[in-house]
Amino acid sequence: DQSQTVAKILIDLRQRPTKNASVVFARDVVDQLHRTTRLLPRNHRFAGFAVLKAPDIPSILIELGYLSNVTDERLLRQPRHRQQVAAALVRAVNAFFAQKEARNRP
Repeated sequence: DQSQTVAKILIDLRQRPTKNASVVFARDVVDQLHRTTRLLPRNHRFAGFAVLKAPDIPSILIELGYLSNVTDERLLRQPRHRQQVAAALVRAVNAFFAQKEARNRP
Protein backbone atom coordinates (compact mmCIF):
# COMPACT_ATOMS: atom_id res chain seq x y z
CA ASP A 1 0.00 0.00 0.00
CA GLN A 2 2.70 2.47 0.94
CA SER A 3 4.68 1.96 -2.28
CA GLN A 4 1.51 2.53 -4.35
CA THR A 5 0.86 5.75 -2.45
CA VAL A 6 4.43 6.91 -3.00
CA ALA A 7 4.19 6.01 -6.71
CA LYS A 8 0.97 8.02 -7.08
CA ILE A 9 2.59 11.01 -5.37
CA LEU A 10 5.65 10.80 -7.63
CA ILE A 11 3.49 10.55 -10.75
CA ASP A 12 1.45 13.53 -9.61
CA LEU A 13 4.60 15.56 -8.97
CA ARG A 14 5.91 14.64 -12.44
CA GLN A 15 2.62 15.49 -14.16
CA ARG A 16 1.95 18.78 -12.37
CA PRO A 17 4.27 21.01 -14.49
CA THR A 18 2.93 19.35 -17.64
CA LYS A 19 -0.67 19.97 -16.55
CA ASN A 20 0.18 23.61 -15.84
CA ALA A 21 1.75 23.95 -19.29
CA SER A 22 -1.36 22.37 -20.82
CA VAL A 23 -3.54 24.98 -19.09
CA VAL A 24 -1.38 27.80 -20.48
CA PHE A 25 -1.51 26.25 -23.94
CA ALA A 26 -5.29 25.81 -23.73
CA ARG A 27 -5.66 29.50 -22.76
CA ASP A 28 -3.59 30.50 -25.79
CA VAL A 29 -5.80 28.37 -28.04
CA VAL A 30 -9.02 29.76 -26.55
CA ASP A 31 -7.72 33.34 -26.91
CA GLN A 32 -6.89 32.80 -30.57
CA LEU A 33 -10.05 30.86 -31.43
CA HIS A 34 -12.21 33.45 -29.68
CA ARG A 35 -11.08 35.95 -32.34
CA THR A 36 -12.15 33.59 -35.12
CA THR A 37 -15.26 31.73 -34.06
CA ARG A 38 -18.02 31.59 -31.48
CA LEU A 39 -17.07 29.57 -28.41
CA LEU A 40 -19.10 28.02 -25.65
CA PRO A 41 -19.27 30.11 -22.45
CA ARG A 42 -17.47 27.40 -20.46
CA ASN A 43 -14.86 26.67 -23.10
CA HIS A 44 -12.02 25.26 -21.03
CA ARG A 45 -12.72 21.93 -19.38
CA PHE A 46 -10.71 18.95 -18.23
CA ALA A 47 -11.04 15.33 -19.36
CA GLY A 48 -9.50 12.10 -18.16
CA PHE A 49 -8.50 10.75 -21.58
CA ALA A 50 -5.28 8.76 -21.52
CA VAL A 51 -3.81 10.81 -24.38
CA LEU A 52 -4.13 13.92 -22.19
CA LYS A 53 -2.19 12.40 -19.29
CA ALA A 54 1.35 12.19 -20.66
CA PRO A 55 3.73 13.08 -17.82
CA ASP A 56 6.06 15.14 -20.00
CA ILE A 57 4.09 16.45 -23.01
CA PRO A 58 1.55 19.26 -22.62
CA SER A 59 -1.64 18.31 -24.43
CA ILE A 60 -5.10 19.67 -25.13
CA LEU A 61 -8.23 18.43 -26.85
CA ILE A 62 -10.01 20.77 -29.25
CA GLU A 63 -13.65 20.32 -30.17
CA LEU A 64 -14.54 22.42 -33.18
CA GLY A 65 -18.22 21.54 -33.28
CA TYR A 66 -20.74 18.78 -33.43
CA LEU A 67 -21.81 17.19 -36.68
CA SER A 68 -25.25 16.68 -35.12
CA ASN A 69 -25.57 20.48 -34.87
CA VAL A 70 -26.67 21.95 -38.20
CA THR A 71 -24.89 25.28 -37.63
CA ASP A 72 -21.64 23.61 -36.55
CA GLU A 73 -21.74 21.26 -39.52
CA ARG A 74 -22.32 24.16 -41.93
CA LEU A 75 -19.33 26.04 -40.50
CA LEU A 76 -17.08 22.98 -40.61
CA ARG A 77 -17.91 22.53 -44.30
CA GLN A 78 -16.79 26.07 -45.17
CA PRO A 79 -13.15 26.19 -46.34
CA ARG A 80 -12.82 29.81 -45.16
CA HIS A 81 -13.91 28.87 -41.63
CA ARG A 82 -11.53 25.89 -41.53
CA GLN A 83 -8.68 28.15 -42.72
CA GLN A 84 -9.45 30.71 -40.01
CA VAL A 85 -9.53 28.02 -37.32
CA ALA A 86 -6.27 26.50 -38.59
CA ALA A 87 -4.59 29.93 -38.61
CA ALA A 88 -5.78 30.55 -35.04
CA LEU A 89 -4.33 27.21 -33.95
CA VAL A 90 -1.00 28.01 -35.62
CA ARG A 91 -0.88 31.37 -33.80
CA ALA A 92 -1.62 29.65 -30.49
CA VAL A 93 1.08 27.02 -31.01
CA ASN A 94 3.60 29.69 -31.99
CA ALA A 95 2.68 31.81 -28.94
CA PHE A 96 3.02 28.81 -26.63
CA PHE A 97 6.50 27.92 -27.89
CA ALA A 98 7.61 31.57 -27.91
CA GLN A 99 6.61 31.87 -24.25
CA LYS A 100 8.39 28.61 -23.45
CA GLU A 101 11.56 29.81 -25.19
CA ALA A 102 11.42 33.14 -23.35
CA ARG A 103 11.17 31.34 -19.99
CA ASN A 104 14.17 29.12 -20.84
CA ARG A 105 16.50 31.99 -21.81
CA PRO A 106 19.17 32.88 -19.28
